[in-house]
Amino acid sequence: MKNLFTPEQQKALEAIVAKRVEETVAAIKAAQPAIQPTATAKGMKPAERRKALRALMGLAAKASYLQLAAESGLVPKALSDACVKAATEAQSLFVAKSGSPTGALFSAGGSLLGEDYATDVIGILYDATVVLQAGARPEAVHGARKNLGRLNSGAKAEFVEPGQEPTASEIDTGMVVLAPKKIMGIIEPTRDMLRDPTFAGGEETFTTDLLNAMGVKSDQQCLIGDGSGPRPTGLIRQVKKANVFNASAAYTQANREAIIGDLDKAERIVRESKHPFQGAKPGWVFSSKTLERLKSLRDGAGWIFRQQLDAGTLNGYPYYVTDSISGAGTGGKDLIIFGLWDTTSYGMGFGGEAPESGILIEMAEPKFTRDLVTFKGVGYVDLKLRYDSTFCVIDSIVYA
Repeated sequence: MKNLFTPEQQKALEAIVAKRVEETVAAIKAAQPAIQPTATAKGMKPAERRKALRALMGLAAKASYLQLAAESGLVPKALSDACVKAATEAQSLFVAKSGSPTGALFSAGGSLLGEDYATDVIGILYDATVVLQAGARPEAVHGARKNLGRLNSGAKAEFVEPGQEPTASEIDTGMVVLAPKKIMGIIEPTRDMLRDPTFAGGEETFTTDLLNAMGVKSDQQCLIGDGSGPRPTGLIRQVKKANVFNASAAYTQANREAIIGDLDKAERIVRESKHPFQGAKPGWVFSSKTLERLKSLRDGAGWIFRQQLDAGTLNGYPYYVTDSISGAGTGGKDLIIFGLWDTTSYGMGFGGEAPESGILIEMAEPKFTRDLVTFKGVGYVDLKLRYDSTFCVIDSIVYA
């Protein structure tokens, strides 16, 4: 295919691109002076690490597009080479050793990443995934599955007379198995982002948009999925039946006392599991419609919940809002989840059927004639309760 640029235009563009790449690389190094090119990003704060990794993944995807576009004569080769260089510089924050000749994360040879890389990959889903924000324990699953021990009943204590033998405790153990299921997101970024020679932020936005889509779907299935086909079994279907009850009345202003009673009952049920609240990350999850209704309730003294909800808590515990569970209760009604989120495990697959890097962003065949290209984000996730009594679900919530 004929090059779209004259020799003079291409030479001028190459000079601009080279200058912008040098400026971008210099800015990256200036912002992270303590990080050496061959070291992992251990000196960075978690939020900075997630931001850098999102940018890296976006650059890698962008480079794969530009390399093919350059081969087809649609963009200058200098632009493609510059993007590969920028991605390699960004990658140096995470790559410990490389199994590929070029050391590029997106090369055919692949890369051997630092041992803490799995934590980084799971971490970039944190901002888009309510179950991780609420406190579910992240678990890297290497291979098809990971077995986690579960204690269904524990040791017992009693007072005894001197010389009296205590009653032997009976420990009943079960098994929790994390078996991550495939999740895939799709995005069609604009040609302007893909051909932008500055490499100064658009790549992170591209990755964030794709991960947000994956995070919403992950929340939906990990919280309410029915376990059919390739989908995970949702948290609400792992809670024991005695811990699920229907709302005692419609959630209206007239029934505010009933609503208060439901919320208190949910907390009491979880406390009856005898699992310590301290350090177990107790918290609520509900939809934006539920949040709106709770904020609207008043009594003679003023707002009932609004002030504490504005401060980020409900009955003294943090809450998280996701419309992934809107209408997920019986008969298409709403529900509220309360529980100890540290007793859940969120598994993400690495290796085996899952990508070695945890999340794979790959390019489908680009449609150059329409200036479109589709990228897929692929990962494997699962969520399991280690105790079926540490959560409660208020089901069948209506608002009229």
